[in-house]
Amino acid sequence: MPPTDSAPHPSIRPTPEYLWKLPTLRIRSPQTDGETIAEYCRARGFDYRLELKMETATVRYWLCTRCVGEGFPDWNEGVVLMENVQPNEAGEHVLVPYGSDDLKSGQRVDYVRKLMREIERLLEEPESVERDKQLEETRKEIEHALPRR
Repeated sequence: MPPTDSAPHPSIRPTPEYLWKLPTLRIRSPQTDGETIAEYCRARGFDYRLELKMETATVRYWLCTRCVGEGFPDWNEGVVLMENVQPNEAGEHVLVPYGSDDLKSGQRVDYVRKLMREIERLLEEPESVERDKQLEETRKEIEHALPRR
């Protein structure tokens, strides 16, 4: 896994520490997220500020830089909220939180997905000794990355 202060591979989720260092691309708050959200937050005494710190082709990474009160579960200052660029089946852009505590397991999942995409890419190449060697190495790396039972 990458050190906390280095740039992650684009397909592996970044650490909150890394995101704090990046410039803010966009801001979300109750005032910017529409009247329904603003009313919900006012009624509960909840306030937040999300800063878009990084965007890839598939995911936006929002860093929660202010969280006052209790409004949404798992939202705390320093938590990262991943938003898929493509909406889900209901047409929603769901924000999935993660923090330092569950970062390693999430990065492991990202890394295994990256390796699986590499296997798919290799399988599309013509058969060769080199391709077979790369496939074997990638499969071993997947086994190494998965937790032992």
